[in-house]
Amino acid sequence: MAARISEGAADAVLVATQVEERQRQLEAVGRVLAPALQPETASGLDRNLAALSRSMASVRSHRQTLEVGIGNPEAAAAESAALSGEVRRVETALEAHAVAVRSALDDVPLAALRGRLSDAEGLRREEVLALLDLVLEDEAELARHGDLLDYLVTLLSTEERGSRRRIAHDPATL
Repeated sequence: MAARISEGAADAVLVATQVEERQRQLEAVGRVLAPALQPETASGLDRNLAALSRSMASVRSHRQTLEVGIGNPEAAAAESAALSGEVRRVETALEAHAVAVRSALDDVPLAALRGRLSDAEGLRREEVLALLDLVLEDEAELARHGDLLDYLVTLLSTEERGSRRRIAHDPATL
């Protein structure tokens, strides 16, 4: 029978799960943007994500160990501390990657991005939502991204039926 997980370890596991979700979100944004980026920019972002994926393996390992439970309280505390340290390091790297993605986005003309998004086959709603979330995170730049925000909300609010687009979702519910 596995030992009960401590409150501190449970908090560390929760934060680790949130970090994993943040990585998935940034990967989704990368899939949306990659075809519209210059090859060297896309390659740099891919290298960042590969390094983050390697770092996330350590986070997942610590998280899984804590989720299973450790019978020795001292070992559990050490594992929790190791997880917290890894999470802090990965959070810093994820934020740096988000800044790099936003910077890369600034270099993509809106027309090119619109073309990419409207031509993309299999583009999932979650990927477009991830891009919208990323743009909304930088409050200082919202005014500069007004046209992009408008386009993303329109794209998320409509669906294509035949050769026509129709409002399918209330923009307020995005």
